[in-house]
Amino acid sequence: MNSRLWIIVVVAGALGLGAGAAVRHWLPAPETASAEATAEPAATGGGQDEAPDVVGARRPDFRLPDRSGEPRSIGDFGDRVVLLNFWATWCPPCLEEIPALDRLHQALGDQGFSVVGVALEGAEPVRAFAQKHEVGYPLLVGGREAFDIAAEYGNGRGTLPYSVVIDRSGTIRATHQGALTRDEAQALVAPWL
Repeated sequence: MNSRLWIIVVVAGALGLGAGAAVRHWLPAPETASAEATAEPAATGGGQDEAPDVVGARRPDFRLPDRSGEPRSIGDFGDRVVLLNFWATWCPPCLEEIPALDRLHQALGDQGFSVVGVALEGAEPVRAFAQKHEVGYPLLVGGREAFDIAAEYGNGRGTLPYSVVIDRSGTIRATHQGALTRDEAQALVAPWL
């Protein structure tokens, strides 16, 4: 990729991240969000810029449609070690890590491991991306609500990509801000397999 095109990609990604943060900051909470979820930051004293320490806590429950529109709960994966990955199609680092996460999902699936992606956008871009790139792990469509879910999982700043390791008992064991390589992701989940 030539340097001019790379600069355009980086600038577009930065603008996308800024737009996502602006949406989270200025738009009212969606009607589907629970009062408990929207009241949480005020009740704990945490703000958007403060990430709660969620390691060791029980995973927050949520339900979102998958890419085909079927509702899925994080509890549906309760018997597996889960790498919960918050991402978006407009996020270049997210797109860079998806092939590595997909290979890890395939390699460790028989050991009771799953990657579960939560997209911070609407269904159509997610479906188109998943078809074009043949993503093999479950992708849930969160839209605006996914920003609140990510915050409940410790991502108060809305950084993308953002990953959370959940053990078989539903306990959060690790969090990671930024793109993961396959080796980094495997090192995060290996103690819980």
